[in-house]
Amino acid sequence: MSSSSIAFPPILTDRLILRVFDPSIPSDYEKTIAIYNAPYTMRVLQTNLGIDSPEGIDRRCAAERPRSKDEAIQTPTHPIHLVHLRSDDTFIGMVALWHRNAFPCPDIAYAFDEGHINQGYATEAAKAAFAWWSNDLQVEKIWLGTFDNNKPSIRVAEKIGLVDGGKLKIILPGGAVKEGLIFVQKHMGMVLDGTTIDASKKRKA
Repeated sequence: MSSSSIAFPPILTDRLILRVFDPSIPSDYEKTIAIYNAPYTMRVLQTNLGIDSPEGIDRRCAAERPRSKDEAIQTPTHPIHLVHLRSDDTFIGMVALWHRNAFPCPDIAYAFDEGHINQGYATEAAKAAFAWWSNDLQVEKIWLGTFDNNKPSIRVAEKIGLVDGGKLKIILPGGAVKEGLIFVQKHMGMVLDGTTIDASKKRKA
């Protein structure tokens, strides 16, 4: 058992179990790779993130692991929660918190199996993960970005208490540019308005 699984117990909600990714468990890599590369995920994101190997996951986690404002508080080496149903332990998705090097603060991201969308699971999981990162680990200024036509993600952002933080531009593969929306904590204001995310290049595995 890894130190991560000892230090960070699962989060329980009414219907879900959120467990921090454990790099000592091979199936955690398999589940994360599968959900990132599912056809539904790529349709929603309109890009392939290139997270298709254990090495790729480790590399991204090492580069984009968020930190607490309190140096005494440890954050997970792999800032991903795997989401399972409490009823039968079925894996249905993941919620992650990435602090991309180009941005001053971390953004929350999630992906769910297509067979488990439109049932409130994303909101339930994202709300629980957001509270854990913010309150328990004291990670500051968490935000969420989404395409302006992604109504489900907009609803998730609003339901977890985020507010309008401006607009962003997303560069897609092939060079096309699409507008997105930024949702932030109320005290953040418009600090991220005008952000550009370059998703045109596949990450190295």
